[in-house]
Amino acid sequence: MEFLKKHYEKILLSFVLLCLAVTAAWFQIKINAEKERSQQYIITLTKPKELKPLDLTTNQATLQRLQNPPSIELYGVHNLFNPVSWKVKSDGSFLKIVKEGVDALTATKIQPLFMELNYERASGAGYWIGVKSKSVKKPSVYAKLNEKKDLFKITEVKGPAEDPDELVLELTENQQAVSISKGKPFQKVEAYSADLRYEPDNKNFPNQQVNSIITFGGESYKIIAINERDVRVSAISTDKRTTILLKGAK
Repeated sequence: MEFLKKHYEKILLSFVLLCLAVTAAWFQIKINAEKERSQQYIITLTKPKELKPLDLTTNQATLQRLQNPPSIELYGVHNLFNPVSWKVKSDGSFLKIVKEGVDALTATKIQPLFMELNYERASGAGYWIGVKSKSVKKPSVYAKLNEKKDLFKITEVKGPAEDPDELVLELTENQQAVSISKGKPFQKVEAYSADLRYEPDNKNFPNQQVNSIITFGGESYKIIAINERDVRVSAISTDKRTTILLKGAK
C-alpha cells in the first residue's frame, strides 16, 4: 500500500497515457476503415463518347409535306361533288362516263395533207403536171411556158424543151418559185386531218377536216381549225369554241 501511495500519480498518469494511446490507435483504425470505404465511391471521370447525329429524314419529309399540302380537288373527276354516269354497252357491260359533251371528245391522230406538183411529160408546146390537193390526186394540168393556171405558172424550162431537166414554177398563192423534175415533185403541207373519238357514245370520226360537221352527245360541232397538235371545234347552237389536244400532246 505504501507503494501505491508513493506512486499513485505516476500510476494514474500511466493509465491515462495508456488510454490515450488506445484511443489514438482506435481513431487510426477508424480513419483507415473510412478511407477504404470511401474508395468504393470514387467516381472515375472519363471522356464521354460523342452522340451520333439523329436521323431526321422522316421528320423533314413530314415537315415538307406540311409546307406543301396537296390541293383538295372539288371539281372535275371528283366523284363526291360530281358523281359519274354509267352507260350500258352493246355487250351488256357498263361504261364509266367521267366526262361528257365536248370535254369527252379526243383527238387520237392528226396527219398532214399535202399539196403536190409533179412533172409527168412534155406534150407539143406544153407540159403535163400532176396535181395532188390535200393528198388527193386531181386531174393533171396541161400548161405552156408563162401560161397562168389556178395553182401555178411555168416561168422557166431548163434543158431541152422536148425533155426538160427541170421546170421552174411560180405558185399562184404566194408567188413562190419552186422546181420540179422527173421523180422529184414539189410538196408542201396544205392542211391537216384528224381522227376524233367520243367515248361515251363509242363513236369514231376518222379523217375529219376543217369545216366538217360532227354530232355527238346531242350536239353538233363544226371543225374550225386543225394543226399538228390540236383541233378546234365550235358548237353549232352556241358558237362556243373548244380546243381538243392531240392525245399524248402537252
